[in-house]
Formats: sequence, structure tokens, C-alpha cells
Amino acid sequence: MSDVRVRFAPSPTGALHVGGLRTALFNYLFAKHHGGRFILRIEDTDQERFVAGAEDGIVEMLHWAGLVPDEGPHLGGDNGPYRQSERRELYAKYAARLIEQGHAYQCYVTPAELERMRAGQMEAQKSDPALLVKYDGRHRDLSDKERRRFENEGRKAVVRMRIPEPEEQIVVEDLIRGRVVFNSSQLDDQVLLKSDGFPTYHLAVVVDDHLMGITHILRAEEWLSSTPKHLYLYRWLGWEPPKTAHLPLLLNADRSKMSKRGGDTAAGVYRDKGFLPEALVNFLALLGWNPGDDREVFSLEDLIAEFTLERVGKSGSVFDLDKLNWMNQGYIGKLPPDDLYAALRPFIDRTPHAAEDEEVLRQICLIVQPSLVTLADIGGHLPFFFRPGDAPLAPELANALAGEEAQTVISAFRERLRAADGLDAPGFKEMMKAVQKETGIKGKGLWGTMRWAITREAEGPDLAKVAALFGRDKVLDRLERVLGGIDK
Repeated sequence: MSDVRVRFAPSPTGALHVGGLRTALFNYLFAKHHGGRFILRIEDTDQERFVAGAEDGIVEMLHWAGLVPDEGPHLGGDNGPYRQSERRELYAKYAARLIEQGHAYQCYVTPAELERMRAGQMEAQKSDPALLVKYDGRHRDLSDKERRRFENEGRKAVVRMRIPEPEEQIVVEDLIRGRVVFNSSQLDDQVLLKSDGFPTYHLAVVVDDHLMGITHILRAEEWLSSTPKHLYLYRWLGWEPPKTAHLPLLLNADRSKMSKRGGDTAAGVYRDKGFLPEALVNFLALLGWNPGDDREVFSLEDLIAEFTLERVGKSGSVFDLDKLNWMNQGYIGKLPPDDLYAALRPFIDRTPHAAEDEEVLRQICLIVQPSLVTLADIGGHLPFFFRPGDAPLAPELANALAGEEAQTVISAFRERLRAADGLDAPGFKEMMKAVQKETGIKGKGLWGTMRWAITREAEGPDLAKVAALFGRDKVLDRLERVLGGIDK
């Protein structure tokens, strides 16, 4: 299957949805698994919903996720142009051919007439639920005289496909859903070309997929019901249709459909919140696809090697944020020091912090690395390291440190620290062992006390590493303050 060609064809009507990124990912994995081509096509024919900058945002997100197209509007290729707005002459050409063949016709019905027609059908549907709300075909067989009259009235025609009569069954052999049968009586005379000359999705997608040599269409389940209309167009134009695979829905925790308008559904939100692209890609791959065993962590290269449509399910997959958080924390925890700092630096720059040198910031990143669920969490950790030593203690903490046991522990540690030339993490631990042996105090009475005295917090990262970062003099100053009553 080295001739596999797939496409990801988003509309630039807003930010890329995580469901769209999952669709792009499955297309990419399928193409690369078979040594094929992954094509980006921008379906920008809906001029009313067009959002300036959306196309650039889509391209940026694909590159961020590592899903770099082989052909596309920013890359070129032998099958361009790759924006539908630049291919209008092609759609007009094939719409004219369909009219000439009798498979399409010009319709002059006005928006107001369509609205009245649909309102009447919806009213009739109340007494007969089996009735369908669809175009009633009133302009299917206009005479030349009637067409001229409508044009003289200033009406502009759309081009509609002519669903054939009598009715027939249309069979879709889907690579995920299997055999799906539709009845042509359920289909509408769909608009193919709008009055402004722009095509609808149905005409453009068929023309483009054929001319771009697309062999497989992997798209969202919601497009399955449109497939029969596309099969008619392929039949009438004399083209072999690509194979189709309709992907399962993404679901919210309550198993409702994940909408573009609900919650954090834009893929860029997860990037901006500090999710690594490797983690998000790994997570999305498992929403609908499984490797056949209990493995959950895959690199992009692993996914390419193992991805097959046979392991894509039909049922919707729940977008489990807790699992994404778990996966992201795991990926962050494995980052080498330089990669960790590079990933965290943009989030560090968003957070006010003391003017420390880069080496200090690098050490902080390593100390808190095990605690980071997202990269953005670094912002909550930085104040901990830059809080001044004379910051007041919470009353309950001050009372605890004034107790006899706490004072004994702090005094014993202070004496050892005074005698030391410096302080590193192993040295801190050795001193703590010595204090435990001397005082007989251990557990929270030992470690909790020292954490409170040094960090002014009840919880936090590895205390030995924090103490080593603060250094001998800073730790000693904080212990002296507690023992000297400065913080009381």
C-alpha cells in the first residue's frame, strides 16, 4: 500500500478542535504506516464563517504535534492549489458537467421560500413523524422560459444534485463500520454549488479527493450519512471512490458528544496549559485505537509502526482529563535536564520571580520536575524558592516551631551546620541522620520540623535538594530566625 494518499481537510473557521487533531493524527499514522503521503487541504469555501488567521493556527498546531504534511498550502506539491477557494473553476466545470448529464439542475428558490417550505414540513411532521424535512424538488424540471423569468426577477441559482428515482439502496463498505446501507429516499437534493459560485462541501470534497489521488478517507463519524451522496457523484463522474473509514466520536465524561463550543476543546488550549505534544498525541491515539494489549505509552514512531484500522473501534471514546494529566506528568518526568528547561522556560517567563541567574532556575526545574503535572505548574512552585527569609510564619506554624521538640531538632541541626563548610543534598541527609540519632526524634517530628523551619511550608519538593539549592548561609539564617524568636 505504498501508494496510500490521505488528507486532513479542516475548515479555517476557528481554532483546531482536539477531535480534529485526533483525525489528523489517525490520517498521519495510517499514511506513514504504509509509507504513503499525508496531505493538508484547507476547505475554506464557507466564507461567512471564515476566521482570519485560523489557517495559520491549524498549520502551527500540526507542526507542534509533529504531524508535518507532505503536501499542503504552505508546502506546495503536484496536486495544488491546496485551498478550495483557489479551485473554484474546477468545481464550476464539474457542476456544469453534472447539469449537462442530467444529474444536477439549477434551482432558483429564494431563502424565504425555503424557510416557508421547511416550516410547513416541520408542522406536518408533528402529525406524521415519518415525514422528512428536506428540499421538495420544486425546481427540478424548470423550462427554459421559467429559468429566464426567475433570472429576470434577479434571482441567482444554486446547483443541486438530482437524487435519482425510483429509490434504491446505496451500500457503504466502511473500513471501520463495515457494511452500512442507506435508502436513496432519505437523501436530499443537496446543493452542490452556491449562488456565489463557491461549492458546498459535498461537491468540493469529491472533486478534490479524486484529483488529488486520495486513496483512503479517514474522517469523523458525523460524515458517514453524507457518504451516499458522495458515492452518487463518483458514479456520475465516472470515478472510482476512495475507501472510507469513519472514526468514533470523542465524548465528554458524561458520554455526551464533545462539542467545539463546550469547555476546553481547542487543541491549542492544551499546548498553552503546558501539555507536551508527545503526551497529547499519545493520549489522542488511544481514543478509538488500541494496540491489542495493556500498553499505554507510545512514541510517535511506535504509533506509526503499530497503527492499523483493524484496531480502531466503533464506539465513542471518553476524553479523560485525569488520564491525560497522568500521561503528561509521566512525559515531563522523563525529560532530560536541557529539554526540561527549554520546555519550562516560556512558562517561567510568565511568572514573576526573583532575578536569579539561569543556573538557579535550571536547578529549580530539576527539583520540582517530579511534581509537575503540566509545564504551567512551574508558576505555582517559583514563589516557594524566592520567598524572603523574613516572611512571617502562619500562626499555627510559628506555634509548632516554638515547641520544645522542634527547638531541640533545629538547635541540633544548627550546630552541625555551623561546623560545616558548605551544604549539599547528601550532606544534608547525613546531618539529619545524626540529629535523629542524637535526639531520638524522627519522622514528622524531625523532617516536618526542618521543612517548616527552612521552607515555611508544610509540603514541597525534596527537602535535601531544596536545602542544597538555598545553600549553607541561607538555611542557617532561617534556622537562626526560628531559634532567635524573630519569627515568633
